[in-house]
Amino acid sequence: MAVSPDRASGVPGTTRQPPPEPGRPDPMSNFIKGGEWGPGFNAQNKMLDAHAEKYNLQDQDWRPARPWYKPDQ
Repeated sequence: MAVSPDRASGVPGTTRQPPPEPGRPDPMSNFIKGGEWGPGFNAQNKMLDAHAEKYNLQDQDWRPARPWYKPDQ
């Protein structure tokens, strides 16, 4: 059985996700929020620093404000 694209969704056209219900707890734990993408960004620090220096973006660098930022990695 094939499903045609116009019938693949219950609502035709683009739909927006509704906002979360008031009072519903946040599904993201503090552990997950605290980690963010830290290890991935720390692995790329040299490349990101070189890019920031090349395009003079040091004043826009948001990494130092994060608790996981380790400039020597």
